[in-house]
Amino acid sequence: MRLSDISIKQKLMYTTGFCFLLFCAAVLLYTLTLRETITGYEHLLDHEIAIRQHAGRITQYVLRARKDEKDFLTRKDPAHAQSAVQNVRLAIQEAKAVEPLIPQTDRGMEIKKQLRLTDHLERYEHLFQTIVAAWETRGLDHEHGQQKTLRDAAHALEQAFRSMDTDGKPNDVSRETIPGAQMVYLTLRRLEKDYLLRQDETYLPTLYEEVQRLRVLTQQSTVSEALKEHLYGLLATYLETMKTIATTDDHIQQTIALMRTEVHQTEPLVAKISSIADELAAAATKETRQVAEERARLIFFVSLGAIVICGWLTYLIVRSIVSAIANLWHFSHEVAGGNLEAKTTLDSRDEIGQLAVVMREMVNRMRAMRLIADRMVMIMTLAARGAIPDPLDAKFQGDFQKMCGALNNMIQRLQELRLIADHVDRISRGEIPGKLDGQFQGDFKRMVDAINIIIDQLSGRQA
Repeated sequence: MRLSDISIKQKLMYTTGFCFLLFCAAVLLYTLTLRETITGYEHLLDHEIAIRQHAGRITQYVLRARKDEKDFLTRKDPAHAQSAVQNVRLAIQEAKAVEPLIPQTDRGMEIKKQLRLTDHLERYEHLFQTIVAAWETRGLDHEHGQQKTLRDAAHALEQAFRSMDTDGKPNDVSRETIPGAQMVYLTLRRLEKDYLLRQDETYLPTLYEEVQRLRVLTQQSTVSEALKEHLYGLLATYLETMKTIATTDDHIQQTIALMRTEVHQTEPLVAKISSIADELAAAATKETRQVAEERARLIFFVSLGAIVICGWLTYLIVRSIVSAIANLWHFSHEVAGGNLEAKTTLDSRDEIGQLAVVMREMVNRMRAMRLIADRMVMIMTLAARGAIPDPLDAKFQGDFQKMCGALNNMIQRLQELRLIADHVDRISRGEIPGKLDGQFQGDFKRMVDAINIIIDQLSGRQA
């Protein structure tokens, strides 16, 4: 969501609330830090530092594994898969190395409870290897696995359509095997590529419909039954392979979701281990007061950063409001100067954006009024010269639609007059045209009836 999509009132409320929360958070953090550091024990144990180091390496290896996981899913390179598995195993080793270092205290027991992260890491490794195996089955590229089968089936279809004419005989000249089949085949391949590139299931129903259309075109064609059966078999192979790939993709996505759930569950556990180790180390250190002073300085910088952030947010809000008003002012100034083609790029959803929508609608109505006025002048000019203009085809609303309808009715009456004039001209040249037929009204109907009587009389004399 953009900042300009929030109402001005909400912007001010959110900014004020955020600043208040930052202030309260800074005060609370300072109070808790001061109390913990003053009442903590001033001793430090080497194994607690080691726990913190192991936790950091667990985080590092998990991050590396996540990076290799994403690289594999993006590039489909088995080397990244092997690296991801190796990093996960190293993270498991680091987690197991923490257990003998845990102190026999209540806080130490809490650290031991967090070591269930090894179970999540092992499940993460298993699920990732399942995904790798699924991708190997699907095909890491178009030359292997199910992708190769699909590609071969598609190429077999293409070769069959290109090498046969509508009679089912070999024809290297014609590239249209069955009327309409080439276009449907190209659409089918495009949908296939779109799905394989984006893995968007919304393409599959249309793809399946195109396969059915291709089958119907083959059935309705004049090719031989043997060739039809051959094409049916190719289409069935292609469709079955496509469905298999779609099933594999669905399985991969479900497994990815489970895998992500497992690895995400390790993050708070590692963070908890690190937090407990830090607390124990800080409580045992002889430099408690120094730590308190350092944290006090940290709180100062955090508070200073909060002030800077609040100022930055205030600047953004003011700038968005001022720029929107300036944009709207330039737009209204150009319209006031007579430039009805002026446009504004303001698309915010706040109060100013709603005002811009109303002003754009007002300018559009002014343009419609100018269009109708110009067309009225053109109609009068053409009518004075003896010409008949074309009707209006623009879409209007409200009173503008009524005005447009009235102009079109007047043009229609003039067109009826031109039809009457054509018949009179043909009669004056000695021709006997067909009788006028149509829904005429008023004086036009009287003229049409008179001309039809003349045509009947001329037709009787000629008979």
